[in-house]
Amino acid sequence: MRKVVLVGCVSIVAFLLASLTVFAEQQERWPDLKGKTLTMAYMASGTYDVAAETVAPEFERLTGARIQIDKSPYLTLYEKILTDLISQTGTYDVVTVASQWDGQFSNFV
Repeated sequence: MRKVVLVGCVSIVAFLLASLTVFAEQQERWPDLKGKTLTMAYMASGTYDVAAETVAPEFERLTGARIQIDKSPYLTLYEKILTDLISQTGTYDVVTVASQWDGQFSNFV
């Protein structure tokens, strides 16, 4: 019985080590965006904008891109995004939208 348990434990450890090796060899493939600036529109809510600011440095490190975050209150954000989409100025590369705006913005994406 001890032998069976020992063999089982050794097998599990070997499997885990092999899995970790394969996992360690896999690398994320991030696009090379060196020299590019991505402008993002986020709601100044203390949640979405803070989350974006938190992950931006890591994204910049991984891609080489510079992140510029434009924070606006809810209604101002709506107006800015809608104006950008209608005028096709391309002010924003990334926008966050409230779900109730989806129908109004869907024709532009």
